[in-house]
Amino acid sequence: MYRLYRLFPIFLILTGLVQTVSGLLFSATALDIQSPSVRLETDHLVCAAPPSVSMEALEISANKLEKIYASVTRDLGAPVPTGKTEFTLYPTLEHKGLATGYTLPAHVYSGKLQLFSTLEPGFEGEVEAAYAGVLVPLFLRTPESCALALFPA
Repeated sequence: MYRLYRLFPIFLILTGLVQTVSGLLFSATALDIQSPSVRLETDHLVCAAPPSVSMEALEISANKLEKIYASVTRDLGAPVPTGKTEFTLYPTLEHKGLATGYTLPAHVYSGKLQLFSTLEPGFEGEVEAAYAGVLVPLFLRTPESCALALFPA
C-alpha cells in the first residue's frame, strides 16, 4: 500500500504530460465551428454563412438558387407558393457535418424550408437538385396543381 502512495505523484505528472501533449497535437487540427449569421437576402432566400465563407461565394450560390427558382416556376407555369427559404452555406463538408449532423453535400428540411450546403468542390449540382426537390412538392400541394399530382404524365 505504501508503494502505491509513493507512485501517485508520478501518475499525476504522467497524466498531465499526456493531456499537454494531446492538447498540442489536437488543437492545431481542430475545426473552428462558427455560427452562421444572415449575410444576404434575395427575393426567395435568406442566406446565412459563417464568417469563413466569403461574401462573393455566398452571392454566387444565392444567384444559382434564384435561377433554379426561376427555372422551376417557368417549367411549372406558376410561382411556387412559399415563403423565403433559409439557405446556409458552410465552407467544407466537415464544418457542415459538425454543425448540422449531416455530411451530405446538401440536405433540406422541407417542412421548415431550410437548405444546407457546402462549398466543397465537386458537389456543385447537389444544392441545386436539393432546392428543386423542395420546390416541386410545394407546388404540387396547391389546389391548382391537384390534377398534376393525381394524374402524372
